[in-house]
Amino acid sequence: PIQVCIDFSALGLTTTEGLKLYHFENGEGVNRTVSVDLANQIACAEVSFLSPFALFTPLNELFVSNFQTFIPHSAQGGGFLTRLFVTNPSNQPNRLSITRRDPSGTILETTETTLGPGGTVQLAGTEAERVGALGVEWLALGSEYPLAASILFDFDSASLDLAEDFRTAVGALPGPPVSSFTVPVRVATLDVTVSLALANLTDADNQVTLTLRDTTGATRATDSLTLGPFAQAAFSLQDRDAFRNAVLGVPEFVGSLDVAATDPAAPLAALVAANERGQLTSLPVSQSTMDAVSPPPPDPIAGGGPRTFLPHSATGGGFLTRVLLTNLTRSINVVTLHRYEQNGLLGDRRILSLPPQGTVLLADSEAARAGPLGINWFALRSDFEIIASMLFDFDSAALGLAEDFRTAVSALPSLPLLAFTAPVRVAGVEDTVGLALANLSSQSTEVTLKLRDASGTVVAEDSLVLDGLAQTAFVLHDRAAFRDVLLGSGEFLGSLAVTSGQPVAALVVGSSNRQLFALPVTPGAAE
Repeated sequence: PIQVCIDFSALGLTTTEGLKLYHFENGEGVNRTVSVDLANQIACAEVSFLSPFALFTPLNELFVSNFQTFIPHSAQGGGFLTRLFVTNPSNQPNRLSITRRDPSGTILETTETTLGPGGTVQLAGTEAERVGALGVEWLALGSEYPLAASILFDFDSASLDLAEDFRTAVGALPGPPVSSFTVPVRVATLDVTVSLALANLTDADNQVTLTLRDTTGATRATDSLTLGPFAQAAFSLQDRDAFRNAVLGVPEFVGSLDVAATDPAAPLAALVAANERGQLTSLPVSQSTMDAVSPPPPDPIAGGGPRTFLPHSATGGGFLTRVLLTNLTRSINVVTLHRYEQNGLLGDRRILSLPPQGTVLLADSEAARAGPLGINWFALRSDFEIIASMLFDFDSAALGLAEDFRTAVSALPSLPLLAFTAPVRVAGVEDTVGLALANLSSQSTEVTLKLRDASGTVVAEDSLVLDGLAQTAFVLHDRAAFRDVLLGSGEFLGSLAVTSGQPVAALVVGSSNRQLFALPVTPGAAE
């Protein structure tokens, strides 16, 4: 070890009690203090290599990150613009740091800020940066209390002076640290594709294996790659030589992808996005649970066994819904699917038997796209763990409209929630936020909605009553209580805090220039 001693007598510190000597390692300050001589004002540390040091007293000591939040992919330039939304759902001031890294793992920038109770911050690139070269990076956020975070990157062909007027947007939710995960896959030639972004959360090389399975759970192809320390990689499945023939050799491939770090103690953060004929959507990432485990005791919500809730779907009026289910275990998994109407009545019930690690695609017919709009929600009960996602996409051609317009959004499962917080950004009627709520109880429940500005101040309140197993969906600025606040200024930035007397499932969807994207729903709400 190398011993370094610093004479701080010339600094004129007014407080020296508890002084510590920090060494900067991998972009973070690490306490390497071995001794502090207050009489002679000398502090010593031991390190294995040399980089900048910093002295801290209890008044300005680096804070400890109790919670980590990872955004495994963002894109800026090449027509893309990125926005990061962070909301503090706690009742305490929440200090946080945001570290940006490029794909090689190099730190680009670290910033710190403090959010008040219920406060929100937006970090966005400039419109001028859209026209620059495409840059890819990933983000690590450290905070004292849990955060609600999401990233939106939207593409606009006009910024590149392309002849085709084309826009799309996708919201990326935080990627939990996982050593292995499974994601559903659907590829239909080059019109429907799946892309993967992986960020290595460790300071050592991380070897990753990828296994592609069909609907029966059989292995169709395998691949591997190595990520350097804190490095990131992003690619489409069909661009990997090992997978190209499997996913493009048939008109439509449906199955799942298993991703695993060779070292179970080496976590990854992951984002999976689908391209549905030019429209980007996100897919769920779930920690793999290959060994079947006993289901939990019966629960009044949708019966016993693991429950999965998809709080919103839309079919008709130009929309079409698809549901992907993957069995995460090596055992046969019986799934009971309930499809409820908005009034709480059961519209459909079916029982599915998923083979070990198998996948099923449930889709409404294309003919239903041209019919009247129908909204409902799904409650699934399974013997063992599953991963689920729902895609509903809109096509103006189905309605005979003159304008050729498409958009799509994926709905990921929702936890049963008594309280949650979601970020809100509205810039006129073109940028909106919509909310879908499904009552998971057979009893009616009152739901309270509080709109907070960026400082965390409540600026509007509303409430509604949901009957048992009923669902509602609306755009926030269509509610009279919120309209003036959301549309009365050039841009509103803040959050929505929702509380309910009974558990609900929730989906929050944003719209930017008519492009839909999912926003995060984080349990808990500031009072």
